[in-house]
Amino acid sequence: SWHEKGIYRGMLSTFNQVGRDISKPVSVRVLDYYSDTLYYTGSVKFNIPFEIDLSCIECFSDERLNFFRIRFDCPMKDGSERYIERFISFEPIKTSRQKLNNEAERILKEPGLLESTRNLLRFRIDDTSAVPNDAPNLPDKFAAFKNDINGVISDEYAGKEYHSGLHFMFYRSKIDTQWLRYAVYLPEDYDKNKQYPLLIHYAISQWHNPTSMLKLFGYKSDAIIANIPSRGVTVGNCLAEATMDEVLSDIYRTFNVDKTRVSAMGYSSGGAAAWVQAELRPDMFAAISPSGGYLCPELAGNLRNMSIYDIESPTDEDHWRAVQNCMSRLSENPNYSLIEAKEFVHTMLGQIYVNRNIMKELTDCRINEFPDEIDFTVINNRHLKAYWITIHSITNSAYYGRILAKVSGNDAIEIECGNITGLNIKIPPQITAETIRITINQTQTLTYNRKDNGDNISIVRSSNGKFSLGEQDRESFNIYHGMGLLDVFMKPVRIINLKPESEPMSRTALKYSSPTTNAYDKRIYVNYPIYAPDNIDMVEAANSSLIVLDCNCSSSISDYLKDKSVIGMNAEGFTYQGKEYLGSYCIMQIIKHSENAECTILYVNSNDEKMYSQNFFTREMIIPMYGSYHPYLNNAALIFWERKYYRIFEYGCDMEEVK
Repeated sequence: SWHEKGIYRGMLSTFNQVGRDISKPVSVRVLDYYSDTLYYTGSVKFNIPFEIDLSCIECFSDERLNFFRIRFDCPMKDGSERYIERFISFEPIKTSRQKLNNEAERILKEPGLLESTRNLLRFRIDDTSAVPNDAPNLPDKFAAFKNDINGVISDEYAGKEYHSGLHFMFYRSKIDTQWLRYAVYLPEDYDKNKQYPLLIHYAISQWHNPTSMLKLFGYKSDAIIANIPSRGVTVGNCLAEATMDEVLSDIYRTFNVDKTRVSAMGYSSGGAAAWVQAELRPDMFAAISPSGGYLCPELAGNLRNMSIYDIESPTDEDHWRAVQNCMSRLSENPNYSLIEAKEFVHTMLGQIYVNRNIMKELTDCRINEFPDEIDFTVINNRHLKAYWITIHSITNSAYYGRILAKVSGNDAIEIECGNITGLNIKIPPQITAETIRITINQTQTLTYNRKDNGDNISIVRSSNGKFSLGEQDRESFNIYHGMGLLDVFMKPVRIINLKPESEPMSRTALKYSSPTTNAYDKRIYVNYPIYAPDNIDMVEAANSSLIVLDCNCSSSISDYLKDKSVIGMNAEGFTYQGKEYLGSYCIMQIIKHSENAECTILYVNSNDEKMYSQNFFTREMIIPMYGSYHPYLNNAALIFWERKYYRIFEYGCDMEEVK
C-alpha cells in the first residue's frame, strides 16, 4: 500500500514461496522505474509488516511520471537469491493518468495540428485509459504517452508540418475500430507540393517494423517509403488486403504520391503479399521485388507488364520451387529478373533483400497504363481490372475468367476471352482512328465509333455466347463470386449474434471476431465488434459487411435474411432447388448487402444451436491465402448436414458433397 505522506507499507507473505529461506532478512531497494537511480536500501522479514519511509526523497516532480520499482532480493535455501519486484507511484495512478490526458487534450485544441498527430494523442488517451492500475506494463504505457507528448511539443514529431525522416502514422481502422499505425519515411528536402514515387514495404507480420531499414531506404532517396503491416502473418490474404487498402488510402490522402510510380517489396509473408497483390491488381504497381514468398501459378501471366526483381535462393527449397513452377509464365516478361542468392536459407534472405540499388530501380519505374498487350486471368469478382481492360464478371458457374487483349494497329483491338460476361475497354492512345474494329475470339468483329460514343467501350456477352456493344447488367452482378464465404472479410466487418445467450453461438461469434490464419503464427490481429439484436449500430451495419449468427430466431433480421436466402430454412430442415433435406443442419451462405453494394453478408443459420459446436467452420475461422480455390470457403454456401459438408459454388449450381 501507499500512504500519501510517503510511507510505503506492506508485508512479504510466505504463500507460494517454495524454496525461499524465510528465516533470513530480505534486502530491499527502491529505484527509479526508468533510470534505475537508487533512492533507498534496507531490509525486511517475511510475515512481519514493514514501513519504508520515502518522504525525504526529493524526486517528486510534475514534469516526470514518478514511478518507482521496489525490489525484494529473497535468499533461497540453496544459497542463491531470487527477487520479487513491484512498481509504485509517488502519486495516485488516477492523478498521473489525468495529468497526461489533460496535457494531450490541451495540445489537441491547438489549431493546425496534423491529423496523424491528433490520432497519435487520441490513441494514447484510449490506450492508457484501458490499462488496469495494477497492470505490469502500466509505467511503460505512461512513459510512451509522455514521450509522445514531449515529441509533439518539441516538434521532434511532425506537429503541424511533415518533414524529412521517419514518421509513425496513427489512424482508427474502420475495419474493426482499433487504433493502428504504420511507418513512412519522407525523403530529404521533402516538399508537400511536390509529387513523389511510393515504395511499399509489406511487413512480415503485424509487429514487423524495420525502422532502421526504412531509414536505409529513405537515405538520399527521392521516394516516400511506407511500411504497411498486414495484421499478422497473413501472406496478403483478403483480410490483409482490406488493411493494406485502408493504409494506402490514408497515404494517398496525406501525401502527394505519383500513382504511376508505386512499387512494392517484401520478404517471406511480405514477399507473398507483394506477389499476390501484384497478380490480382497488376496495374497498381510499376515494379515489385519479392523475396522468399509464394505466388499463385494461375495468375503469374498477369505480371507480364511490370518490372520484377525476384530475390530467391535454391536452398530456400519451398519458395524456390514455387517460383520455378511459374517460370514459364514469368519468363514471358522481358523485365523479369531472377536474382539468385546461392546457399541462403529462408531466414538469411531476410538479411539481404534490402538492397539500395534495387530500391532505386523500383522507384525509377513507372506504370505503363496502356501496354500493347494484356494477359489477364481473374479468380474472383473483386479483382477485375488490368490497365485499359475491365472484365464485367466471371460467368456464373466458372472458377476463373481470362482475357488476352492486343492493340493490333491504330484502328484495331484483338480480344481472346473465356468465362466472362463482358468487358469495358478504355481506348488506348495507340488507337488514333475514329472507327475502331474489335475482333473477339477470331469469330466476331464489332465496329465502334469513338466520335459519337466516347473513349470507353462496353461489350456484353449474351446467353448464346455472342458479344455485342451494350451496358453491363449490374443487377445480375455477384461481387462475392470466387471469394464465396470469405468475401465478407474484404471490407469492415460487424458481427450480429441473434441469440447471445447461446453458448455455442457466442463462441462462434468470438472466433469470427478474431479469425486466424494457417501460417507459423496463426494470430490475426483483428477484433471485429459483436452486437446483440438490441444494441446494433445501424450506421455501422449499413457501412460494413455483416456476419449474422442465427438459430431460426424470431426476429425481423432473421425473417429478412431468410427471405433473401436462396436456400430455404425452417425448424425441420432446408430446401434447395426444390428438394427438401430434413434433419439438423448448419448453413453458411453469402448474401448481397441491401444497403451497400461493396459489402456482403455472411448468414449462418441452424435449426439446432449445438450444430455450431459440431461444424468445424463455426468452431474455427481460418482464413487461407489467395490463389488456389478453397473447396469449403470459396463457395456461395457451405452446408453441414448429416455430419457431412456440401458446397454450392454459386447459386444455381448443384449442391455437391465436399470430399
